[in-house]
Amino acid sequence: MIKQIILYILSLLFPKDETIYVKEYMIDTKYIPQEIVWIDDINVLLSSSGYTEIFNTNNRKKNIIETCENCIYGYDFGFIYCRYINRNINSWDEFSTTIEVYDINDDLLFSKDIFPTVVPTVCRKDFVILKTNDPNLEEKTYILDIESNTLNEDFNKEVQREWYSKDMKRKIIIGEDYRLWVYVRNK
Repeated sequence: MIKQIILYILSLLFPKDETIYVKEYMIDTKYIPQEIVWIDDINVLLSSSGYTEIFNTNNRKKNIIETCENCIYGYDFGFIYCRYINRNINSWDEFSTTIEVYDINDDLLFSKDIFPTVVPTVCRKDFVILKTNDPNLEEKTYILDIESNTLNEDFNKEVQREWYSKDMKRKIIIGEDYRLWVYVRNK
């Protein structure tokens, strides 16, 4: 209790400068991305199933990457992509989805057959975040841990809506209008 009082008094005596971001412009993109990854301080990867682009926040140019329909790209100290194969099953003993992780040279890094019918939404070398892809199933989120080769339900339902550049000078927000907005740090 005393510690909290001291911290409160110190915060009054030495207020922390609040960082303010100002809306600069809207990103004109074909899809709302499932994954947004800052590659460096100006280039950002906007990735959704079947559509991927790299957007330059300085000159507003985009580079569309050829993407397979059942793939989502990620960036984890280099480009990678996750491919999913969903199939109909006839019994509980069959797997309904195969998740594969590839490097940029199309070398298979990981593959796993799993039961829930899912699609990847975030692709990394160490993990893949998956969401159910069957309208008859309850919407759930899973984490496929590649190192331990395990699939666990993710109970954290908080959806990320802001992504900061590495130097914290810019951020991208998915607005309430479901559009992507670039904000620039004002102070």
